Amino acid sequence: MQTYMAHDSIITIRTFNNLAEASIIQNKLANEGIESFIENENVMGLNPSGGVELKVLAQDERSARLIVEE
Repeated sequence: MQTYMAHDSIITIRTFNNLAEASIIQNKLANEGIESFIENENVMGLNPSGGVELKVLAQDERSARLIVEE
């Protein structure tokens, strides 16, 4: 795993209702060489309205959004 500098922007590309849905898209991104991050995966029971956020580096946003929309 790479270490990213503080100036690297991380963008939320989609919010999911559950971890399973987010993981499916995360795997699709990984298959295309796009690293992604899941946020809020452990707090769904505490705050179900917040959702599970799938994030990518800003430089990968356009490619990631195309994959998510497939």
